[in-house]
Amino acid sequence: MRWLPGILLASVAAAAPDARLIVPEGPVWTGQRTPVFIELRAPGSFSGAASFDVPPIAKTTVMKVGNPTLSSETVDGSEVFVQRHEFALFSQADGTLEVPPVTARFRHRIGYTGDARETSQVTEASKIQLRRPPGSP
Repeated sequence: MRWLPGILLASVAAAAPDARLIVPEGPVWTGQRTPVFIELRAPGSFSGAASFDVPPIAKTTVMKVGNPTLSSETVDGSEVFVQRHEFALFSQADGTLEVPPVTARFRHRIGYTGDARETSQVTEASKIQLRRPPGSP
């Protein structure tokens, strides 16, 4: 940062839009409702509804539930807006379940005002450990 008479100039890089897949760390039971989240991150407020392309997963059903929650964080001096979406995952698989990348499409502004920009972001793949309940076939 440097000062000019009456003006503060700051070098603040706007965070790039991003999508993150969040899965439980520990093992879950086969057939149990497992909460999975996708966080959308953008350098400004969101506009409109986000959409998701969830690839099929063998022996598994994934459903969007509820409404997104909104928050913001400061990352490297820049405000980042976060929209968190919840999904319910039900799987009859056993062992390690590979959750493939999910494509998220959403619109956001830079800061609080201005035109909304459309973006498409892809999450990284993830894994969930599944265990059969004791005594189940």
